[in-house]
Amino acid sequence: MSDLIDRQAAIDAMEQAKEQYFDRRVIIGKMQDIVNNLPSAQPEIVMCKDCKKYIDYRCRDEHANLSDWRHEDDYCSYAERREVSE
Repeated sequence: MSDLIDRQAAIDAMEQAKEQYFDRRVIIGKMQDIVNNLPSAQPEIVMCKDCKKYIDYRCRDEHANLSDWRHEDDYCSYAERREVSE
């Protein structure tokens, strides 16, 4: 079972509860604000093309097998986003 929830679905459910339990509107309204301000549970995925270790179609990470070629749409758990210089 996943621990991730859809924030909008939770807010919609609380909105429905607000209509059903009119006397608890303030409490449910506060809960709605709290859920709305929660950080996203979706992890950031850094593709190889955006990773600072991706050079010339290879990953320059000690955790990766350097003999393997990487496609720009690949990703791994060791990725570090490349800083964009403007």
